[in-house]
Amino acid sequence: MAPPADTSLASGHAGEAGTAPLSVAAAPDAPEGPQSQPGAAAAQAGLMAPPPSGLADRLSRGRRQVVDSAMLALIALVGRVRTLSLRRRGFCQHFVKTSKGPVAVLEAKGAGTGPTWVFFHGFASRASDWHD
Repeated sequence: MAPPADTSLASGHAGEAGTAPLSVAAAPDAPEGPQSQPGAAAAQAGLMAPPPSGLADRLSRGRRQVVDSAMLALIALVGRVRTLSLRRRGFCQHFVKTSKGPVAVLEAKGAGTGPTWVFFHGFASRASDWHD
């Protein structure tokens, strides 16, 4: 005798393992096109407009320039504080010339016998300056 058919998927309810329905058919009298999409009426009424993507979208151009220059000054300050704190902990700083320009190198003698580790890092580094 064949096992009973699982009708939970056909009725639109989740199955025993929590599976979702395989397909959902629209009602035969449902309109076609964008009106039949969920949330279409709310989107047309402007209720689902995306929020501003950032601070720049909420500021006028003049205020945005002030914020940008303040952020650049803050980034430079954080970079200097970071470098000074590493130098106080025993790191030595020197510059190495590369084809893209000088690179600041901070190094310190390690206590172990492991290999040298090199980290490319920086709070204010710009990766766009280093691609070819």
